[in-house]
Amino acid sequence: DDSNDVDFLFRFWCPEEKIYDKRNKYAGQYQAWAREGKIMTTPGNAIDKAFIKKQILEDAEKFNLIDMNVDALFQGYDIAMELAQELGEDRVIAMRQGFISYAAPMKDFEERLLKRQLHHGGHPVARFCADNVVVAKDAADNYKPDKANSQAKIDGVVCMVMALDRLGRKQTFRSIYEDNGVIVL
Repeated sequence: DDSNDVDFLFRFWCPEEKIYDKRNKYAGQYQAWAREGKIMTTPGNAIDKAFIKKQILEDAEKFNLIDMNVDALFQGYDIAMELAQELGEDRVIAMRQGFISYAAPMKDFEERLLKRQLHHGGHPVARFCADNVVVAKDAADNYKPDKANSQAKIDGVVCMVMALDRLGRKQTFRSIYEDNGVIVL
């Protein structure tokens, strides 16, 4: 049954100057990905937020975006606020990056991953992120992606888990009592 399969479309951005920076140990790989169109570069040495926002708005229209999660504290929160104004506040949802927020979607991610229900189209940057991801666990055995202990970028995996969080909130669950009624003794 393919009903639980999820296909991902990725967009990765990097400042153009950063992919040529000799201090970036992945510069050669980033340059290859940029040539292949797997990373979109923005002019200069800092991310061009207007460029990214434009792409998100185009994708939202093209793919009929229902809603999206954004990191509640990330450096592009100003983009999120602008997107909320343009797309609607109910469509741009701030997600905290703690164990509680990640508990359910990480379990969903793990289950779907083991069942081979997550499809990234062989995207090399997504694969790179997956190879780098490390998880951290709390005392209650909840876990989340851990950027601090990962060897390189993990943003693609973080985005997948955040997308699964939104997807999980859109699924409807029927109670047994809806079909069978309630019996009081």
